[in-house]
Amino acid sequence: MQNQVNIEFVPVLDDPRTWSSTRKNVVLFIISAAAMIAGLGANIQNPAIQQMEEQLPATSSQISLSLSLFILLQGTVPLLWSALSEIKGRRLVYILSVGLSTVGCIVTALAPNIGLVIGFRCLQGAGYGDSRYLTCCPSAEPPYLCNEQLRICHIDWRGYAG
Repeated sequence: MQNQVNIEFVPVLDDPRTWSSTRKNVVLFIISAAAMIAGLGANIQNPAIQQMEEQLPATSSQISLSLSLFILLQGTVPLLWSALSEIKGRRLVYILSVGLSTVGCIVTALAPNIGLVIGFRCLQGAGYGDSRYLTCCPSAEPPYLCNEQLRICHIDWRGYAG
């Protein structure tokens, strides 16, 4: 039988309980911004639909397709991101997803035709999907991990049944 490693007892090299208050606040800001950006990404295109139809040129069906594929990928790609984050860690997944989202945003903004908009909105959706997954998981940690040293926990653990 092979030696199995219990990941709950692996030593932590960079323990958040030892971080300075400034570092904790910066990390909290980054996670909060990532959660906010994911929600904005799905809706930011809506006010410009009429202009996009005129300037690209595109049909309303093509614009709807870009929105639908964005939301589909934003909802399904976190299954892949979660598996990757368990193997390689959250930091790598954050970097990859923010990179995908950034490239998708830039190319979508500069796209001369609807084909590029549809393709890179899909890339945006794949990138934005991770931030919803990764920002929800740390906030769902059980409260026994929350103590005076951590100082980035919820004030009130509503709904905790433990």
